[in-house]
Formats: sequence, C-alpha cells, structure tokens
Amino acid sequence: MRLPELHAAMVRAAETQEAAAPPTRRRLLSRRTLIVLVACLVLAGTAAGAVLSLTRSRPLTGSINPGPNGGSSLYSIQVFPMMTVGWSGWCIEAEFAGTAAARATAYGCGAVEDSGPLVAGGDEFASSDRSYTFGIVREDVASVRLPEGKIVMTVADARLPVGTRAYFSPTHVIHKLPNRTRAVTFLDARGRPIGSPSQTAANAVQRLPVRTQLGGNPLAGKCTITVRPLPSLRLLSETVAEPEPWPRGQSGALLSCANATFRLGEATIGLARLVSSTAPSRSAPNLPSVIPDPHHPGLLVGVAVGNLGFPSGVFVADFGGEQPFSATPAAAAYSGHDVSARSAGSGWLVAEGGTPTQRALLLARVSDEGRRPAAAGAYGSAPLGRRSAGST
Repeated sequence: MRLPELHAAMVRAAETQEAAAPPTRRRLLSRRTLIVLVACLVLAGTAAGAVLSLTRSRPLTGSINPGPNGGSSLYSIQVFPMMTVGWSGWCIEAEFAGTAAARATAYGCGAVEDSGPLVAGGDEFASSDRSYTFGIVREDVASVRLPEGKIVMTVADARLPVGTRAYFSPTHVIHKLPNRTRAVTFLDARGRPIGSPSQTAANAVQRLPVRTQLGGNPLAGKCTITVRPLPSLRLLSETVAEPEPWPRGQSGALLSCANATFRLGEATIGLARLVSSTAPSRSAPNLPSVIPDPHHPGLLVGVAVGNLGFPSGVFVADFGGEQPFSATPAAAAYSGHDVSARSAGSGWLVAEGGTPTQRALLLARVSDEGRRPAAAGAYGSAPLGRRSAGST
C-alpha cells in the first residue's frame, strides 16, 4: 500500500470505529485510534519506505545510464511555447546524447486543450531495454503514479513555464509504442488523484480564425508584425489572429497571435508575437528555456527550441540522430531552430532561424505594439528590399 493510500486508510479506519462507538466515547476513541495507527506507521517506516517506492523525478538536465542507445547518455528536456498562430500550447523535447552517432530525440507539439493537470508531454518512448516517461504538469501535481505502480515526485525548475512542474523517470517496463492506455495518474500533495475535465464540443478549445497572406503588404489587425524596411529583407508570408481571452487553468500559457517569415540575405527567419492566453492585454508570463544573450543586451536566446512550421499534435521519437523537424518540410526551413526573443509591449517577440546577429538585427526593427491601421505598411509603396520615403 502506498503512502497516500495508507494515510487515507488510516483516516477511514478511525472514522469507522468512531461511528460504531457510543456517543460518549467517540471523541476519545478517535484520538486513541489515530495515535495507535500513527505509531504503527512510525515503527514500520523503514519497511513502508521500501514498499512505497517513492522516487524523486530526475531534473531537466543530467546523465542517465544506460541511455536509449546504450552506455551513458547526457539528456536534456526543454519546453517552449508552440508558435502556430491561433493556438495556445507547448512543444516539449527530450534529447539523449552519448556520442555524435548515438543520439535519440523525442519531440512533440500540442495545444493546451483543457484545464487538466497535464500541460505538455505525458509521452513515453523506449529503447531495447528501458522505457522513459516525461511530462510537464500543473504546479498542484505533487507526484505521478506510473502504470506499473511506481510513484514519482515532480520537480520545479526556473526553466519551466510559469505555474508548472515536471517529471522524468526511466523504467524497466518495456512495451510497444504508441500505447495510450498506459496513462499515469496525477496526485496532489495529499496523494489524491487529480482528474481531468471531460472534453465536449462545448468546452473544447478551437483554433482562433486566422488570416494568411503571401508576400505583398503586411496584414492589418490587433496583433500583427511590423518591421521597418531593410536592404535585402523580403516578406515571404504572414499569418495573424485576433487574440481573445480564455480562462485556461494553466496560468503560464502563451498565445501565438501572429507570425511572419522573412528572407534576410540567404537566411530564412521567422518572427512570432506571443501574448498571454488568459488576458492578452496584460503582461505575458515569462518565456521558458531561454537565457540572456551575452552578445546582444536586452535579448534572450534558446538553443533548438523554435518550432515554427512544426505541426500541432505530432509526436516524433527518433533513435537515429535525426532532427525531429525533418518530419515536416515547413519546419526544416528554419535552420537550427535556435531563437532570440525580447519583450514587446505586453508580450514577446521571438525570432527563429538565421544567426544570432541576424535575429538581433530583425528584432531591433520590429514595432513593440502589434496594432496598426489597414493601410499600406512597411513594404507597401517601395520595391522589396528598398526603403520607402521617410522610413528609418
């Protein structure tokens, strides 16, 4: 019997005995019964610890032996907002690297569909002798019970989205993938299961309506991307959505309300504007998995966390060392998937692709605010790659 279940059994036993006792003895009997039960628990603490199998989740980075490809592997788990316009969601990656030739990656992107305990991930993948499970959960999830009965305590980390915790654990239970029946059970601090709301047509999250334009003038709207012209800069495409507040249970979620793809010299660079998904006009939560850029003050950088062009709802597990972005040609355009970001108005601007210097150059020319009138924009009256009169 596991600790949360044992505690619940203690309470039920005391309540049963109290209810069966005469009224004058109920209060005293309840107290004595609990004292005896607690004393038994203390005396049996060592034995119970072996049975309970409580383990702490591994941190977001570290080493594991054996790894998915054998031998010792360095691993890293990263999570970053899904930048598909009109959605609020996350992309999560688990990467293992032993040598250059021994690399395994699991990657997936999905929308925040409900206010349940699972925020991102919740996936499993296996090597020849071991499987791995990982996920990002709400901060009220203290532990998760794996299908084989093992209880893993979640961990907090500054690199995670606001209001979340994580779990990552290897297990010797091997199974075929995908196998969605091996769901974990989410537990609160008292060991009680945390349920997920039922998905119905009434409460299901839908993608916001989007407008897309290939080249030409920038789109108009409440959330757009305005870039001052620059030699050798060309707008390839832009997609926008009108942000709407939605009371998601995950307070740290971000909504992608606009992105645009540019050609800068020989590089393809994507820009995304992110706002708070619950209240777009208020300050957006912090970005996870990024650190200050030591070479460009005021910018943040993230390694291989960009996901422009990667389709929502797709999970890729690859043990051959390939990049997961090879699953879609659109995502392959943004080489390396490193990002640079800065705060802009109430939200964030994120650039993906190119070099850090190219991303910094482009971010410096983007308007902080996303609103603009429906008139000829930054590229409207002059040939592409040339500045219009009066521009800076």
